[in-house]
Amino acid sequence: MSDDLERSGDQSFAGYTEFADAIRLALQRAASEQWKKMVWCDATFHEWPLGERAVIASLNTWAGAGRQLIMIAHDYQYLVRHNPRFVQWRKTWSHLIECRARHGVDAEEFSSVLWSPHWAMHRIDTVRHRGSVGLEPQKRVLLKENLDEYYRQSSPAFPATTLGL
Repeated sequence: MSDDLERSGDQSFAGYTEFADAIRLALQRAASEQWKKMVWCDATFHEWPLGERAVIASLNTWAGAGRQLIMIAHDYQYLVRHNPRFVQWRKTWSHLIECRARHGVDAEEFSSVLWSPHWAMHRIDTVRHRGSVGLEPQKRVLLKENLDEYYRQSSPAFPATTLGL
């Protein structure tokens, strides 16, 4: 995969390094192009580089008025335990982020997606980390329809704060 994300058309990736690079580069692009909305979907976000300083810096640059991030997962426990930088970022920007959990489906069947109206990443093979980025408009629309269905089948999760008595 090239150092810059393809602006149109599909580009493949294979292997963990290229998968993680696709996420890093997408978040840099989201920040520089001021994407209004992103939807992230993954069973646990275990392999996403969300604890990295550079990723958090990109997210800080992206975050602002009018932005929205929807996260859909099977379980957020790995993220909570192993990515304190991201958890803190999520608390700071909780008004921009909606976290949902989709139960009733095996984690192995979960899509791994980073979607925006302008660009998307879809990891089709989670074992070998194969997928594509860029995605032509038709594919992005189909992917968004699937994400909308995931959203409908999900419920609120991963609260920014926990209240106790």
